[in-house]
Amino acid sequence: MYLVNSPEAADFMVGMGSETRRKVALGDKAKFQGTAAFNHISSAHNAVAEGIPKIAALAQDPTRTLVDQHHAARHVANGIYAVITQAQAGLETEGRAFTKEGSGLINSVLVLDPSRNLFHHRILDWIEVQAGKPDGIKQIREAAKDNSEFVALLSLSPGYISALSASTRENIVEDGLQRFAPEGLAKIRQGQELTALAGKYAKFAKMLPVYTYNRELADQGNRRVEI
Repeated sequence: MYLVNSPEAADFMVGMGSETRRKVALGDKAKFQGTAAFNHISSAHNAVAEGIPKIAALAQDPTRTLVDQHHAARHVANGIYAVITQAQAGLETEGRAFTKEGSGLINSVLVLDPSRNLFHHRILDWIEVQAGKPDGIKQIREAAKDNSEFVALLSLSPGYISALSASTRENIVEDGLQRFAPEGLAKIRQGQELTALAGKYAKFAKMLPVYTYNRELADQGNRRVEI
């Protein structure tokens, strides 16, 4: 029995009482040891782990009226909300920082020498020819395996020049980044993960007041006359 009587609310309350479900909703801090993201994720987990059981317990508190229960639940939920939104902003900042750092590392490895422009055009012409052959994609992949300049050219040139499909081009470039700039690629992936996680926090913040208390009943608590 919870303050909000719906299957969705019950599932939310039960789920947020579980560390496993919290990891799904709020991320796994262990993946970001030694970073500011670790602290943001930790604070969100702690706020939910401490606050949700209190809101659940309010539904069984015999010393409070129904209005009192919802009014108190909103107070607790607002505290959780504040932590979640602050953590979300922190994760967005960290996501951008990771992406910027990763891009810098990649750009320092995948560079094109302007003095080799003519050679670069010949490579692009060769790629275009190979793209139209039955085994051409395989040949392009082989050429990219041991040639960072080749990967840089594919990465930095407009997609339409290579005559490859977007997905094929992205896969070949990503394989190359994994070989020639693995640390940079890892940073970018972490940045993407943190940005996606920040999106989950935004969704969580919207669900919180819906599943934890009734706003109309909570508002009635503001009309209390203190004696």
